[in-house]
Amino acid sequence: MEKTRINKYLSEVGYCSRRAADKLLEEGRIKINGKIPELGTKVSDADLVEVDGKPVREPQEKPVYIVFNKPVGIVCTTDTKREKTISLTISTTRKGFSPSEDWINPVKALSCSQVTEISSIKS
Repeated sequence: MEKTRINKYLSEVGYCSRRAADKLLEEGRIKINGKIPELGTKVSDADLVEVDGKPVREPQEKPVYIVFNKPVGIVCTTDTKREKTISLTISTTRKGFSPSEDWINPVKALSCSQVTEISSIKS
């Protein structure tokens, strides 16, 4: 089993960003196997990771990747207080998507090789 730094693990499972995970660590809100870890602690799938006493697990659903050619004037952010965001734009064009309920992580500009790599991912 490969071990991953706790902040990367929490980011990869979609719980929060790495920076937010570091802040949770500093605040002592994360436990690994019942113990408060130090910054840089690594975890594996066999470890029980909890934030605020609730277990954090990898989502059972596969992520959905959307390649989107952002129009001028649309901001690439998840800040729901802004008017013209990528989340709101996608929610009006993609049926069943809700920016308040679904987790979206804009990746900014992609190179041609990255777009090819994403589009080749098999569902």
